[in-house]
Amino acid sequence: SYRFKRNFTMKIKKHKSKALFILLVILLLGNWGGCKREDVTASLPALISLAPALTAAGTVNLLLTVTGSNFSTDSEIFFNGSAMTTNYIKDTEIRCLLSAADTKLNSTAGQVTVSVFVRDSQTGDSNTLDFTVLKGCIFRNPVKISASESADNPDLAINSIDDIFVRWNSLFGSSFRISQNNGNSWNEIFFYDQVNGGSKMISDHNDNLNIVWFNQQNEMFFSRSTDQGNSWRTPVKIAESTGDFYMPDIAVGHSGVIVVTCIKLGKNDDESDDEIYMSHSADFGKSWHNLEKFSDGRIHHVHYGKDRNFYLVWDYLKDNTTGWRICFSKSFDNGTTWSDKTKLEDGHDPNMVSHNNGSLYLLHQGGSTGLTFLRSQDQGETWVKGLEIPVNPEYGIAHHPEISIDVDAGLHIAWMGKSDIIDSSRDANIYYSRSINQGANWTDPINISNQTGCFYYPGPKVAADAAGNVYLIWINGEDELEGSVYFARNKR
Repeated sequence: SYRFKRNFTMKIKKHKSKALFILLVILLLGNWGGCKREDVTASLPALISLAPALTAAGTVNLLLTVTGSNFSTDSEIFFNGSAMTTNYIKDTEIRCLLSAADTKLNSTAGQVTVSVFVRDSQTGDSNTLDFTVLKGCIFRNPVKISASESADNPDLAINSIDDIFVRWNSLFGSSFRISQNNGNSWNEIFFYDQVNGGSKMISDHNDNLNIVWFNQQNEMFFSRSTDQGNSWRTPVKIAESTGDFYMPDIAVGHSGVIVVTCIKLGKNDDESDDEIYMSHSADFGKSWHNLEKFSDGRIHHVHYGKDRNFYLVWDYLKDNTTGWRICFSKSFDNGTTWSDKTKLEDGHDPNMVSHNNGSLYLLHQGGSTGLTFLRSQDQGETWVKGLEIPVNPEYGIAHHPEISIDVDAGLHIAWMGKSDIIDSSRDANIYYSRSINQGANWTDPINISNQTGCFYYPGPKVAADAAGNVYLIWINGEDELEGSVYFARNKR
């Protein structure tokens, strides 16, 4: 009947409404559940970059910054499978400090790639990023290259084709050696004079050898070789013997400009009245301006920068109670005039190098046991101080630091570690460290000499060639009458 059909239809509609309602609830719950799962996935930590993304094996106190998203106070950095003490900065940045043990990997490969990821105890693990560890410098056993046992004042230079030049003085005269096979063998080079007050040798941008020295009469001379030391220009006298001069230095620029410096010894035992003298030549050393006083000071280094300007850094004694201070000056007109003295900071024994990117790198002895590194990217107007280079007490007090730079802006430093400057030199050793991030961090020091008896003065010389080889020389012996020249290079 009509009433039956009507009631039946209404029941059908009622059940359909309930079914539609239940279906709508199910769909809504399903969507809500899907959103919940998407939120869980989104809350996993995600890595974007590492800074830095590589380092040299054995680097000390390397601050690793991880950039990404969804970091929390529960996030933990894992480096090469090990959990690191993690510092939460914000939800997109966390950091940890890597020790020398973390980066000192046991491998003979040129480089090793390790994984870095972040684990969050509430959500899970992130994606992984690669971190590269470059093989550390491993040095061959030192070899003796001097024939006599009375060597002193050693010097080291390398040209662009990786010829190695070593010169030293002895009771029997000056000795000059060249190696054209990375130090595996050495040939003797003729040189004119016996050096008395020290010498300095440099290979310039055209691979010419330039040397300045004091002879036994304390006269200052210069000579130059354009054929890898096989022949030398007749020595030119720069200055007569007008005082007790020693420790010359030299920088060779373009267009024939050469700047030389030296120390005039004062009368005071504390070296407070020592003076720095300077001369320069504009014709490749054929003629020279008068040797004249530049400043009060002592240990110094003159440098021709990659920007084709001259720079000078030195130390001077402020007074008898406050110690030594580092000073800096520069010349933009080929050594004719120099800027006013800039006082940088306390320290002594400075040395400096530069790179093609225009940066200046300055190393000096600072503090009671450490070495200090400074960097300038604006021609010495401002300086940034790096971390103190790790010189642990077991390495002894650091003396006579030297710095060299390779074509990749890698910095190489060497120094003499000695427990007591006043005591005998028998307990001294030569140490080495390097940096591949412009001095922000340094590798754990390596004992190169591995023996006692390194003569206190003048410390090691270090140089790096275009192929990545690192060379060191130093005097090994109790005093200047028993010293021998030792040579070491890294294994490739």
